Amino acid sequence: MIISLMAGVAFPLVSSGVDSLRLRGAGEEAATMLTAAVNRAERRRIAVEVAIPPAENRVILLGAEPGYHREFRLPAGIALTANAERYWIYPGGAAPRVTLLLTNTRGTRRMVRLDPITGAAESRTLDASEVLP
Repeated sequence: MIISLMAGVAFPLVSSGVDSLRLRGAGEEAATMLTAAVNRAERRRIAVEVAIPPAENRVILLGAEPGYHREFRLPAGIALTANAERYWIYPGGAAPRVTLLLTNTRGTRRMVRLDPITGAAESRTLDASEVLP
C-alpha cells in the first residue's frame, strides 16, 4: 500500500524529468546540425541547404555535392516550428538567422538559434512568459 502510494507520487516527477531531458537532447542535436551545416559550407566551399519540413518534425541537411544528406528526426512528443522551411548557407557569406522552436507535450519550449554573425548555434530553454525575439 505504501509503495504504491509512493510510486503514484513519484511517477509524475520522473516523467516530467524524462520529458525535459528529451527536449534538451533534441535541442542540442538540432543546434549541432545547424553548426555542422555552417562548418560544411565553409570547409568544403559548397552551399548547404537546411530543410525543415514542420509536418515531418525533422531537420535535413543537403549539400550541393552529390551524396551529402544528414537528417535528424525529433523524438515523439516534441513539436517543431521554424521561421521558414528552407535556408541556404553559402561559403564565405553570413549565415541566415535560423530560429527553431521545440515544444514538448508539457508545454516546455526550447529555442535553437543560428547566429548570423558568428555562425554558431545556441540552444536554450525559454521561460513561460518569454516570447521569441
